[in-house]
Amino acid sequence: MEEVIITDCMKNGYSDEATAIQILLNDLYMLEILIESSDYTIEFTLKRSYTRAVFASVEFYISLMKRSVLALYHDKACNLTPLEICTLKENIPKINKKGEVVSADKFFPSKNNVRFTFLIYSKKFESKCPDFGEEGWNLFQKAIDIRNNQTHPKSTDDLKLTDESFATLQAAKQWFMHSAKCVFTTENIDHRDYLYK
Repeated sequence: MEEVIITDCMKNGYSDEATAIQILLNDLYMLEILIESSDYTIEFTLKRSYTRAVFASVEFYISLMKRSVLALYHDKACNLTPLEICTLKENIPKINKKGEVVSADKFFPSKNNVRFTFLIYSKKFESKCPDFGEEGWNLFQKAIDIRNNQTHPKSTDDLKLTDESFATLQAAKQWFMHSAKCVFTTENIDHRDYLYK
């Protein structure tokens, strides 16, 4: 699936997206090799790096999907509510001290953000939506908690990645990539015209 997206990016002249995807996937691949062959002294460092690389990839794909839905909307190929537009742009209206309406960035919890993005992308592009009732989604949510503990540690235990936690991260990555492949596969709309805008 990753190769298809990269090839589509290159064919359509979207080298920035293709380059970003290639860099992110390369990071994951190299870290998996290094972790497999590492000794104990650097294992935790590599696993923490892997955690960050997994979620950097997730964030990029989610951003790409959101931009694609907005591009579809701007081409008048789908309808969006004002709240959906704000959510896709990750901002909300706010009134400043001068009484003017301005745009303010809005952080959405990762679990909600991923689910919303998959749902709206699959709905607007008429593609298959991931199964949020399956074990993969549960593991993905656990992986988010692992990532949060790693990036906002409260103790040294938060910085250690057990074999079980690492296996959860790998399964979560697999679930996400499989889910992305499913939503990018559609017969009704050529999403590739919108995926890289």
